[in-house]
Amino acid sequence: MDAMLSEQDDEGRMIAYNRVAGFVVTGNEDGAKNCIAEMQAAVGEIGFCIPPLAFTYWNMGPGPGPDYADTDHGKEWSQTTARTCAHNLFHIAQALGKNPIPPE
Repeated sequence: MDAMLSEQDDEGRMIAYNRVAGFVVTGNEDGAKNCIAEMQAAVGEIGFCIPPLAFTYWNMGPGPGPDYADTDHGKEWSQTTARTCAHNLFHIAQALGKNPIPPE
C-alpha cells in the first residue's frame, strides 16, 4: 500500500483516483465490521472512492458459529447487501467515468 502512495498517473494523481472499491468479508459478523473499516481506511488513503454500503459479509451474529456452507442462516442478508454493494459500486464508477476527479 505504501508503494501506491507514491505512484501517480500522467496527470499527477495517485493511480487509484477515479476508481471505486468494495469489500466482501468471509466468515461471520464477529470482526467483519472491523476488517471492513481497516480496508476502507487503507484504500481510501491511496485514492479509491468508496460508496455507501460498499461491503457485504455473512451476518451470522456475534461469536463463533457454523461455516457459511453448513447453514442457510444469514444468507439472504448477505446476498441482499451484496446486490446493494454492486449497485452502489456500479453507479459511483459510472459517475466517476462521466465526471472524473480532476488533477489539482
